[in-house]
Amino acid sequence: MERPLWFATYTRPNCERLVAKQFQQKGLVYFLPKIRARVRRNEKVVFIEKPLFRSYVFVQSRPLPDHLIQIYRTYGLVYILGKNGRPEPIPDEDIESIRIFVTKKPDDIRIYHHLVKGQKVIVASGPLKGAIGVILERRDKKKELVVSIELMKRSVAVTLSEERVDPI
Repeated sequence: MERPLWFATYTRPNCERLVAKQFQQKGLVYFLPKIRARVRRNEKVVFIEKPLFRSYVFVQSRPLPDHLIQIYRTYGLVYILGKNGRPEPIPDEDIESIRIFVTKKPDDIRIYHHLVKGQKVIVASGPLKGAIGVILERRDKKKELVVSIELMKRSVAVTLSEERVDPI
């Protein structure tokens, strides 16, 4: 009998907890790595618990069709990651590294989106909250972005910290 392997599943947006709960109800071993993240809410900084990887839940299963079908029949799940339409297992040591990462110093971890020049973003906090712009320049040493925001058919360049914008 083959030993259970870890697989990465991709979920619909914001369905990680729903998929994990269903895996638990089905008696499957799963791993949803979460961290405490610093976010701004109404100009206050608060900490919330959120998935380390958006839309991903890891699940353990034997690589047999009848076992994998149980995973596929999960509401909110889009697919199991793999190559050429076949699920590809994740090495145990990768899962263990992620476990170590999220348990050692969770308050020191910050998630930064991969933001690049020319990318559209929305301002998440501050006086320009909700404004949509395009990244003109990255200042990696200061963790700042120069964002062009169009106001009344005029473009205004603003310097913002990376944590104040979200990708669209």
